[in-house]
Amino acid sequence: PKNSVIVIDEPEVHLHRGIQANLWDVIERLRNDCIFVYITHDLEFAASRTAAKKICVKSFDGTNWDWFEVPDLTDLPDEVLLEVVGSRKPVIFIEGEKGSLDHDIYSLVYPHHTLKPIGSCQKVIDATKSYNEIVEFHNIECIGIIDRDHRDEEQLAFLKERNIYCPDVAEVENLFLIEELLLKVAESLCVEDATGAVNNIKDFVVTLFNDNINEFASKRVAHIVDSKLRNFDGSAIGVEQLKSSLIALNNDIDVDKLFLEQVDFAKNLIQENDYANIIRFFNHKGIVKQVGKYFDIKPSAFVKKSKYLLADESNGLINIVREYLPQG
Repeated sequence: PKNSVIVIDEPEVHLHRGIQANLWDVIERLRNDCIFVYITHDLEFAASRTAAKKICVKSFDGTNWDWFEVPDLTDLPDEVLLEVVGSRKPVIFIEGEKGSLDHDIYSLVYPHHTLKPIGSCQKVIDATKSYNEIVEFHNIECIGIIDRDHRDEEQLAFLKERNIYCPDVAEVENLFLIEELLLKVAESLCVEDATGAVNNIKDFVVTLFNDNINEFASKRVAHIVDSKLRNFDGSAIGVEQLKSSLIALNNDIDVDKLFLEQVDFAKNLIQENDYANIIRFFNHKGIVKQVGKYFDIKPSAFVKKSKYLLADESNGLINIVREYLPQG
């Protein structure tokens, strides 16, 4: 009948995912006089109803429904928002995508959380902020985890206040370079001199860091400069004030001094053979691909073996990795 309310229970059933959204789009256009109500567990389909109000049902006790209307948050894609607000477990936004190294490791470390990979670090920051802004709807804890990269302690503290955390290593790949983990892997592979092999890996990492001091210092300075440029006084009015603000900002950025400071910082780490801090500050995703040769195995085998060992709770290795990550 004209002007009907049409309720469709599980509109995705018996339909290939490739045609679900298109089919219902056509039906809605053909009967634009009607109101369509979809009841679905398919979050991708729900997200495809871009102009629709979306209701999340939290519970039903036999008499009363507990539900809320899902807010419209531009920083969070609909599919992601629907998935996390419907979660019964604490939510962690992470970098990368499903199946990435980040996702594999954090799935083992945080088995009682809902992990949602959403791409870049900025997307993680934006998503965590947006999700926590609607905490009154879902009452579920939400944090974000991003790579440490070249952030200083002040920036880390700023992020922590907003429930964004970083591992105690430069990037997730460096978790595989933790000395205790390397030793466990060596022993499990029956390496004849496990300690010697691990020491060779540490020497390799320190040498590689030494060979890349200029690149390291350059990236650190670039990060510092980028951070300082964000302090430009955007409230300046008129040419003279804009010029004055730019001059003040430029005077605060001494690239020569900053570069020398970072070179000295790197050289001190090398001189002290401070392996723990080197993997805390040194970004080089290619290192883990070269570790296997010290154990006489293929490059890919090292990461696979490490993940296999991390999945075995009985050996305690996952607890070592947890010490370098935010406590869940």
